Amino acid sequence: MDRPPIVVCPYDAELFGHWWFEGPQFIENIFRQIHAWASCPLDFITPSDYLEMFQRNQPAVPCLSSWGNNGYHEVWLDRCNHWIYRHLHHAGERMIQLANKYKKAPPWWPGP
Repeated sequence: MDRPPIVVCPYDAELFGHWWFEGPQFIENIFRQIHAWASCPLDFITPSDYLEMFQRNQPAVPCLSSWGNNGYHEVWLDRCNHWIYRHLHHAGERMIQLANKYKKAPPWWPGP
């Protein structure tokens, strides 16, 4: 590769304290142990920092999946809540339009 690889390890915040009580301590322990290894070749940075260092990247589109039952969204999509998804998709499309329209806006700009 023409650059060091990045490993992204995202966590659903709902897991911490709700399903995985020791999760935050587990992750802290990993960071502390890796930091203690003097010869460890790992650096910890944010995805934003990596993209700033390496601005040309191949886009990737992960497949839709879920940790829920049967690997798709049946846990979250049922007769009680199916109506909201068209509104969520519309809001997402609108957000993309606004982000493209106001590319130079400050990070916490309240918008139009």
